[in-house]
Amino acid sequence: MSEVNSSQAHIEIVGRDTPYQAWLDVVRLHLRIDGGTPFVRHVVRLWHAVSVLPYDPERQTALVIETPRAPLLHMGHPGLVEAIAGAIDRDAAPEAVARAEALEEAGVRLDDLAHVGHVWTTPGATTERLDYFLARYTAADRIGTGGGLAHEDEHIVVHERSLVDLWALTHDPGGIDGKLMVLLQALRLREPDLFA
Repeated sequence: MSEVNSSQAHIEIVGRDTPYQAWLDVVRLHLRIDGGTPFVRHVVRLWHAVSVLPYDPERQTALVIETPRAPLLHMGHPGLVEAIAGAIDRDAAPEAVARAEALEEAGVRLDDLAHVGHVWTTPGATTERLDYFLARYTAADRIGTGGGLAHEDEHIVVHERSLVDLWALTHDPGGIDGKLMVLLQALRLREPDLFA
């Protein structure tokens, strides 16, 4: 049995610049490992964000969304079923942002949130960190139409789908986004009877 080397190389940032700044930033880092030859890595600077899956345990449904995504269009993909999500502005509490996004995107009022975890989504390329939440809702909690904010051009379509149907999408390559996959798996571990 081979032994894994647990010592880490010393990585030094010797320079940085930002060739692109807009809704997201691209940062170019000039790095050197253990005093060796410098090399370059690019970082997409994104923000801390939240994702929430509202689910109705009585009717065994969940609220999910669809919205046009430029990267998917670029790749010729028709689109995905997604969990509700949004960026956290400055020092806002993740729970408050999850509730606000659920109301804005799906028209649903959420009270109690169950925190699933805090994840670095793509550490090889972005700085995005994501807090995941599950939240129960009832038909009476659907107090708006959702769809997102008009000035953000999100064009969100809200769907109330059965949990069984959503779980079936986890076996369809390209059927759902990673946020929804994580949240469905967490819900199924916590409340497996909802998927019967």
